[in-house]
Amino acid sequence: MAILAVTGAVLQGDGKTVRLTTASQSPIAYSLEVINVTDIAGNLLNSSFDTAAFTGDAFPRVTSATATDSATIRVVFNKAMSDTGLTTNGNYAFTSSDATITVASVAKFSNTTVDITISGEMKTGTANYNVGVINVKDSHDNLLDSNYDDAYFNGLGVAPRVSSAATTGATTVRVTFNEPMSDTGLTTSGNYSFSSSDATITVGTVSKISSTIVDITTVGEMHTGIANYRVTVINVKDAVLNTIDASYDEANFNGWGIAPVLFSAVASNTTTVRIVFDSAMSDTGLTTNGNYSFASSDATITVASVSKFSSTTVDITIAGEMKTGTGNYHVTVIDLTDMVGNEIDLDHDTESFNGVGVAPRVLSATPVDNTHIDVLFDENVTESIAETITNYTITIV
Repeated sequence: MAILAVTGAVLQGDGKTVRLTTASQSPIAYSLEVINVTDIAGNLLNSSFDTAAFTGDAFPRVTSATATDSATIRVVFNKAMSDTGLTTNGNYAFTSSDATITVASVAKFSNTTVDITISGEMKTGTANYNVGVINVKDSHDNLLDSNYDDAYFNGLGVAPRVSSAATTGATTVRVTFNEPMSDTGLTTSGNYSFSSSDATITVGTVSKISSTIVDITTVGEMHTGIANYRVTVINVKDAVLNTIDASYDEANFNGWGIAPVLFSAVASNTTTVRIVFDSAMSDTGLTTNGNYSFASSDATITVASVSKFSSTTVDITIAGEMKTGTGNYHVTVIDLTDMVGNEIDLDHDTESFNGVGVAPRVLSATPVDNTHIDVLFDENVTESIAETITNYTITIV
């Protein structure tokens, strides 16, 4: 039978308690037997009451460590601990194969528990962090058991979030995250996608502006609107490699479209005016007569019909006759949109064009009698000019 050696015995001030000094105890059951002790009257110890059982008081141990939130680690000891050194930052250290965290402060929660506030950010994981403890003692001044002076715990990181998305131009969407991000995957086009009930745009390229901001160059055209587009982000991580928060991985933004412009108008012949837009136009209203009108200080022409020549071009057949001239006609368009629904630019909805008229011709001159000649034109002519006699010269051939 193993014996726990007693190396000292001191009677305490109450006259009843003897403090024994022993070899190192283990946390196991012991039995104490006492002999030869007498009271102050000389009575020998009662042999029926000369033993006592107890459990050895072992060195204190770290029982557990737990991340109670993303900034706090709770360390629990198996015994009541001395305050001396218990809240000293340097007595605690973290190790990990993941991102580095350090001790910011230590606060006593109870006589068996401390809470460590960390500096830095954890990566969420299973037993991916270890806390080691030194130079602390229990209430009996026993140093920490060196075989039980650390504990592993699960990292409790903060998943990054998409803070906002905004158009900074007609072809650029800026995405902002709430914390610094890892470069890995940050500029991978496939990690970003757009959705909309309006026109479709897709991701062209992604460029890093800062650790928290990327700019996406879009392919396709947006439709101007309020929060009519959404960007969703996947497979990106923060600087300590926490994956994007699936509940905050998207943001809405306003569409920034480009209003179509009336690019040119040309009278391609005496009865047709060709209208060209700078972008492909929606068919809706494109061939509606009432969406086109002419203005001129010269003869009046109106829209007879409109036909689509291509997605950017229509031909207007006119009613009436033009007067040949330079920039003497104007055409204005209304209520038209491009293929993605952007309305015509009101600053560029009118164009001037040169009139292409049909010059009248003399068909014949016929004597009526000895003093009168009928001159026949191929179309109606202006009376006041036609009756000006100096406009006619007759010579002998």
